[in-house]
Amino acid sequence: MTRKHTLNQPEQFFIDRIRQKPPDGGDFVCGEQTEEHERFNVWQVSYRSQSLRISGLMARPHGDGPFPAVIINHGFFPPDRYYPGKGTKHELRALASRGYLTIAPDYRNYGSSDAGETALEPGFLHDVRNLAAALKELQDADSSRIAMMGHSMGAGLTLQCLATTTGIRAAALLGAVTGREAERYEARRTRWARAPETTVRSPDLFSERYGTPETAPESFEQMSVINYLDAVDAPVIMHHGENDVICPVHWATEICDKLKSHGRDVAFYLYPDTGHVFRDAAFEAMIERNDRFFRAHMTIDDEGVTL
Repeated sequence: MTRKHTLNQPEQFFIDRIRQKPPDGGDFVCGEQTEEHERFNVWQVSYRSQSLRISGLMARPHGDGPFPAVIINHGFFPPDRYYPGKGTKHELRALASRGYLTIAPDYRNYGSSDAGETALEPGFLHDVRNLAAALKELQDADSSRIAMMGHSMGAGLTLQCLATTTGIRAAALLGAVTGREAERYEARRTRWARAPETTVRSPDLFSERYGTPETAPESFEQMSVINYLDAVDAPVIMHHGENDVICPVHWATEICDKLKSHGRDVAFYLYPDTGHVFRDAAFEAMIERNDRFFRAHMTIDDEGVTL
């Protein structure tokens, strides 16, 4: 009798399992000041995520806190091409100038962060969830008024965080990646493999151990946040470039439609003549819309005072 091989289950990636795991972050440290501006200053920061030390940047408005906070999650870059603030520095400064305390984590393996596992556990997601927990220690941050925004992979992390964590009051998704893990698997081998900034990781340790969408379809469904958007309780604003070839528009519209089907508050903006990156007028419009959205849903008046 031939024994059928049974693949291991990547339970550590299952959305339901992550949701059951409390965040494990803290020990927030503000380090060296790196920039000084008229309305805010920028600092190097770090915090504990599980057993790792994660670096990042923080922009603090002038004046007395606590301030409403926005966590800004960057998209994918090869670690050797990354520097702190890459993919987030303009958003960090723009929102800080409007009165928000903004924090852009580097994630593990990026910047000055410790090295950590990402192929065989959802390390980046842990780092994002744990930052939200670590901010409760920061007196300058109003822990009852935390928003989150992310671009591309960072938008995916933001959505996963919303589905597995409580306490985020509002969120913004820019150029969002698909919520289906099987589509991400395929994109890494086709669409993204053709882009120099998004090359396939090799060897594929995950597939070797846990299988592919064809051999382990149930696992990929349990890892797909699109199937768990009923757990999202924060209002979401979405921005997408009409000409985005990295993350096609239909990935974002599916997320939007699914959130709406669960009765969630969603705003969606499509930007003509814009690709994957928001620049110039599109960037300014995106920031202005996010500011209005965050203020409305975190109940902040025009002076930055929480009501």
